Amino acid sequence: MAAPIATASEDITPRPDVVIMGTVTRRIQLEILVILAVTAYVLFEVWNTFSIQLSVCLTVCLCCQFLTLTLKTFLDNHQPHIRQLFRSKADLGYVCSILVPLTVVADLVYITKHNVFIDMLEWLDEYRKTLHDIVDIWGLDHRHKAQVFDHYMHSMLGCAFLVSYLATLGVISNRDRSKRLPFTCSLWTTSVLVTASGIAAGVILSMAGTIATTIAALVLSLLVFSVTFYLPNHLPRTFTLGELSCSVQLMAALLWKAVYVYTTTDITNFKIYSIDSLQTIIYVAIFVIIILYVLLPAHLHGERPWVFYVVFTCVSVVLVLPTSYMALGTDVVTWMFSSIFKHPKRVSLLMYWMVCSVVAAVFSLWQGSDTEGDRSNTITRKSFHLVIVAVYIPGLIVDAQFLHLASVCAGAFLLLLEAVRVHTIPPLGQYIDSSFKMFVDDKDEGRVILTHIYLLVGLSLPLWITSIRPINGALLPMYSGVISLGVGDTAASVGGVLFGQHKWPGSNKSLEGTVTCAISQVLVLGSLILTGVVSSPLSLSLVVAVILSSLFEAFTLQVDNLVLPLLTYSLLCMS
Repeated sequence: MAAPIATASEDITPRPDVVIMGTVTRRIQLEILVILAVTAYVLFEVWNTFSIQLSVCLTVCLCCQFLTLTLKTFLDNHQPHIRQLFRSKADLGYVCSILVPLTVVADLVYITKHNVFIDMLEWLDEYRKTLHDIVDIWGLDHRHKAQVFDHYMHSMLGCAFLVSYLATLGVISNRDRSKRLPFTCSLWTTSVLVTASGIAAGVILSMAGTIATTIAALVLSLLVFSVTFYLPNHLPRTFTLGELSCSVQLMAALLWKAVYVYTTTDITNFKIYSIDSLQTIIYVAIFVIIILYVLLPAHLHGERPWVFYVVFTCVSVVLVLPTSYMALGTDVVTWMFSSIFKHPKRVSLLMYWMVCSVVAAVFSLWQGSDTEGDRSNTITRKSFHLVIVAVYIPGLIVDAQFLHLASVCAGAFLLLLEAVRVHTIPPLGQYIDSSFKMFVDDKDEGRVILTHIYLLVGLSLPLWITSIRPINGALLPMYSGVISLGVGDTAASVGGVLFGQHKWPGSNKSLEGTVTCAISQVLVLGSLILTGVVSSPLSLSLVVAVILSSLFEAFTLQVDNLVLPLLTYSLLCMS
């Protein structure tokens, strides 16, 4: 159920279900219990799938990080000074920091159990003559392909946990910056747990056996620590610690795929991650543009707005064009056009998406002018969730690779729009700022508006973070974003408004809304399975996954557009 709307300029007061002083609320305890249940579920599958050595390391990493973050949740709840840099209408969200490594583990468990990676390589090998512009894996037998996957798996897991380890240190450092440290026992406990997690992550990474890969993971982890530690000072009240940690870890995970491709000799022979490499290039370029523009002298921003476009052009020419040519084998514009217009299905899908966009824009303008206030804002935002279902499900069914490419371009476009809006860069800065006001909700307390970007990221995360490149349609876990946000979150809001009578302990969300959320997700998943869109049995484990996801939606005060798809993806991988 949607909360009242707030903007960054309003006086912000904490919600009644967030307790800054005193004991941890019942809602936070329930949120921790849900994450604990998901962690135990994933670890159970880990021990049934991986080797004993790898299972021990993963168990140590996940358990130590979970215990550390839970300990910090209980210790820091009575420290009001911590909240000055973070969103006031949510708890700090420590435990949500574990969701990204949990998702990476669940993804690799799913791939290993279903032999997806090997099947993908064998399919590409069989059709290599028709796909010579995409892949060239001559001479790879089945055993070597299995070795390639083992190397990739250990590298991905090692990097994910090393990044998570440094992100945890960044979270703790943010908490302790005021020098008000907790009592000595908790310091020793935290030190032991974090150290054990770091050692286990190092052991996993050493299994990959590549020096270049290890160095790249270390550099990436240090970058994650720096961003986690310093960013709250520059963007106060924009994140919670959990949201910041998840965002930075996700950026690192996406960057890691491209880094891995160019730091190992095993995977460079088949470029099945071209879109991932392009995604890394585009997003790195956007952040470089924003950072360079921010670092310029302040008087240049207002007196010479054309400086932004000069920086944009220079970075595009110097960084994007050469690196994209190296990754794709041709210039990015030619590659884009050939990727779209050589395939009739993609052209039809693009036209369909354009129609959906026009319908959504017309509805937003009509709704914004017809009704004022919170109701208009809520209806407008939730209507986009329905449009998302209409956009993403056909894309996943018809061509998941093209949907991946389209989501990357859309995400880059939204980031650039937000940069133009924040810095009021003419001629569109003020217009974009006024247009975005109808999408602002109570989670946008800072200067930067991120909920709409989080929505796109949450829907696209299953495509971005997975190591699977679907050949014949998307697999079940790839629907986690659209199922949890497009279906479940929308149904929870509608159910809460229409039928909500009984509130969860310490929360403003209703039991009826949660039940509606779960039932709607089961119905949509059942329809996808029974119609043969996805090849997965409709089992009890799938129902349990939906229930846990619905409970997490009810208990968390983090931005659900970001954290809910992560947890749902992990659960669907285990189902």
